[in-house]
Amino acid sequence: ASALIKTNDAAHREAKSAEEAKGCKLIRAALAPDERAHLADDGMVLRHYRAEKGIVDSAITKIKSTIRWRREFGVADIVTCFDDMNDDSHQLLRDTFREEAKTGKLYVRGHDREGRAIQYMAPGRENTRDETNQMKFLVYTLERAVACTAAAQARRRRVGIRDTINVGEEKICIIINFDQWTLRKSPPMSTTLYTLEILQKHYCERLHRAYVFNPPKFFVYFWNLIHRFVDPVTKDKIQFCTGDEGLKKIERDIDLRNVEDFVGGTGSVLQFDSEKYLLQYPHSSTFGEDISQWRQSVKECMYMYAGKIDDEGGEEKKEEEDKPAERRGFRRCNSHSLFTGTF
Repeated sequence: ASALIKTNDAAHREAKSAEEAKGCKLIRAALAPDERAHLADDGMVLRHYRAEKGIVDSAITKIKSTIRWRREFGVADIVTCFDDMNDDSHQLLRDTFREEAKTGKLYVRGHDREGRAIQYMAPGRENTRDETNQMKFLVYTLERAVACTAAAQARRRRVGIRDTINVGEEKICIIINFDQWTLRKSPPMSTTLYTLEILQKHYCERLHRAYVFNPPKFFVYFWNLIHRFVDPVTKDKIQFCTGDEGLKKIERDIDLRNVEDFVGGTGSVLQFDSEKYLLQYPHSSTFGEDISQWRQSVKECMYMYAGKIDDEGGEEKKEEEDKPAERRGFRRCNSHSLFTGTF
């Protein structure tokens, strides 16, 4: 019976894989050459297919919208703005992000037990009011979290860990801390809806799980207001963590020695420093991690993604080949977001 179940499971996975491959082929065929050249990565098509529950026409509409949004919102500039500190054209973005990051309201630190990067969010530490700048910093952090997950998976493969996340399917964890939050610091509804739009439409299939700590009573009311705008799949990923039961939820997924005190951390983690985070740690490394492993991870990514650019993206491939090998790997693995419905 056990063997039969395994066989059936394997057959089911094979059938699902074949169905997804067919759907993805149809989606790619519907994209113009210029659109294909501006895909965030090779897994973007599959993520949109899954987010739209296999409805190809809907996935085509959504992925075209995301490609257009990424170009109009300037995602490439957002991600690469710290690559060259002498590039004056990105100075405004760098200044904006340094201001947004000051209080530690949003950053990437550590990984869960399976190598997914953890994005910390602390609404109580909000320090700015410009909605556009806030959203740009949100996108910077999301892109960085995804790149950090990809780098971690490359390291796991390098040391022979077989249970790794498939390329293009990397997800992230989010830990939300409402400590210090007050009603006065609550963002306007427009900002909340803007955030949900970015997460669900343009970073679909990126969230593994979100853990909410110290939620104020008002948040329950607030959640009831916005939950109808949230995809059911995304809602199932939200974990409210209070008391001992909340601690068990997160300990199941994350080593408590590697998280901050409010989560129930049992280790001694480095105090967050926004300047070090932005200026000293590479884009594909989380704050506080050993960056000596980063260079090798980038090399792993470079080989992993080499040759995966669609043949019709020849100009992009030529442009990549003209760059120094290390920069090619960095751009391919990190600056292009590796891999951007449901969140």
